[in-house]
Amino acid sequence: MSTNEYVEYGQPLPQDPEQRTGEHHTADQAVFRALAGAYADNHPGMRNSSACLKYSWLGPTTNGAAWYPKNGTMKDFGYRETGCLDMVMELACCKFLPHYFLPREWDNNRESLLTLLEWAGRGLRGLVTDLAGAPVAGAHVTFSTGERSGGAASSPVVSSSRGEYWRLLLPGVYRVEATSGPCSSSGPTRVEVGEGLAVTNLVLRRKFNCNMV
Repeated sequence: MSTNEYVEYGQPLPQDPEQRTGEHHTADQAVFRALAGAYADNHPGMRNSSACLKYSWLGPTTNGAAWYPKNGTMKDFGYRETGCLDMVMELACCKFLPHYFLPREWDNNRESLLTLLEWAGRGLRGLVTDLAGAPVAGAHVTFSTGERSGGAASSPVVSSSRGEYWRLLLPGVYRVEATSGPCSSSGPTRVEVGEGLAVTNLVLRRKFNCNMV
């Protein structure tokens, strides 16, 4: 498929099952936009709208569904099941580039790739533990916006076998909460995330008067 030089981000199923056209937004829409923009801004071909005139109307980044909806892709599955943030980088008008163009493509994409690596050091991470300090695996960690509990700021994540959790978030104020089963919760914790990496550990406590096993 011949394509423009651009970055395509987030195309899970829309919240409205009847939606057939337009952008499909996710809880991580702002992060998707920022990541795609960071990649495109550091790519000389993506910054140049004349690089591939056939698709110049897309701009350097686009929501995949705004171009053409396609449900059931690996991006859908990865995001819905694991919260993975997948993007597609379309690098040329020609699908099968001659081999002698590969050094040029490496030079064009090097700074963009390094920028994505730098973004891996942003957001929020920490440990989920019980009151004794033991790590809790499989805890669900949710992120909401604002000083008070608001809408979802990101898709939830699940703590690792060592109790670790991590999520890429843009600078701002969030409320983070970990739960494990119906009776254990850390309660919402206010967290301020800056340009770098914030670390917040969450301690699970048994809810008062919860008798469920």
